[in-house]
Amino acid sequence: MRSLFAVAGWIAAAVAAIGIGLAGVQTIGNGITAGTGGNVLTAEEAARELAAAPPVPSATPSSSPSVVSPAPDQPVNVRPFAGTGGTVTAGCLPAGAFLVNWSSAQGYSVKEYRRGPGEYAEVRFESGSHKGKGNGESRVRIRCIANVPTAEWS
Repeated sequence: MRSLFAVAGWIAAAVAAIGIGLAGVQTIGNGITAGTGGNVLTAEEAARELAAAPPVPSATPSSSPSVVSPAPDQPVNVRPFAGTGGTVTAGCLPAGAFLVNWSSAQGYSVKEYRRGPGEYAEVRFESGSHKGKGNGESRVRIRCIANVPTAEWS
C-alpha cells in the first residue's frame, strides 16, 4: 500500500511539473509572437525613410572615390581589392596607404602584413600546400596615388 501512495505521488508531481512547464512555454511563446514590437515599418514607411536617407558611397574598385569627410584618423577612399590569395580593404591617410582589413581565400593564410600608413601597405598570402616563395604566395601592395588606393598584385 505504501508503494502505491509513492507511485501516485510521483505521478501527481510529474503531471504538475509538465503542466507548469507547458504554461511557461505558452506564456513565453505568446510574448514572442504577439504584436509587432513597435518598430516594424510598412513597405511605404520603409520606402519613405530610404528616400530621405543620404546616399551610401559604393565600395567597388571601379566606382569613383567616396566624398564623405572622415575623421582625421580615418582613411579616405576606402575600397576592396580581391586577388588569388584573398581580399584586402584599404584606404588613404595623410601619411599614406592603410589596410583597413584583410582576409585570406580558402586554402591560403596570411603570411605577413604591413598595415601602414606609409608609402605602401601590403599583405602576403601563402597557400597551405606551397610554403615559401613561388606559386603558393600571393602578395598585394597598396599605394595611394592622388589620395586614391591602388593595388599591385604579384
